[in-house]
Amino acid sequence: MKWTLKLVAEAVPGQPIEHEVATIERIEEFSPATVGLTISESKAILAGLQKQMVTAQVQHHGASIQSCPGCGRAFRTKGYYHSTLRSVYGNVDMRIRRLRGCSCTGPQPSSFSTVFTNRNPTTPELKYLTAKLAALLPFGKVVDFLGELLPLSAQTTANTVRNRTMKVGKRLQRSAEALAVRTRKAPCEEVIVGLDGDM
Repeated sequence: MKWTLKLVAEAVPGQPIEHEVATIERIEEFSPATVGLTISESKAILAGLQKQMVTAQVQHHGASIQSCPGCGRAFRTKGYYHSTLRSVYGNVDMRIRRLRGCSCTGPQPSSFSTVFTNRNPTTPELKYLTAKLAALLPFGKVVDFLGELLPLSAQTTANTVRNRTMKVGKRLQRSAEALAVRTRKAPCEEVIVGLDGDM
């Protein structure tokens, strides 16, 4: 048997574009080892889907920014730069459009990116999954476990797991400190106690 998985994108209504993601073949022998997807096949499918979707979203978003919201003048493209999106379903290379700033914003308009300002962004899901597992397992074990399940390009090192976990920890600590400062009040001078008469 043979299966072909296709992703159909429809950026413009009524104009579908097909992308072949994977082809899976099975011999006629039927056993627990040949039923359904294998881990390696599922990782390849997820990586292929992620690459097609991210690439299409970045291109569509970059092309959709055409004019300055302030004055309506058309933006000019300054060029493109390459970035890598790190996600649970693999790392995806992106070609990101840069635009020249509009003269209505000041005497020396600067250029800006149409998407992420970070050169190599990481999705919140990957940060969450890494930090959650690192709270339960040693960093090296987290790397081994994620490597078993995630696409090859999403695999990381123990140092990367540690660094991501430390960033999450620092962010949580800052949030807790800010909350503690806001809730800290002057001591109460008077206490009023009310008693319910139905007791």
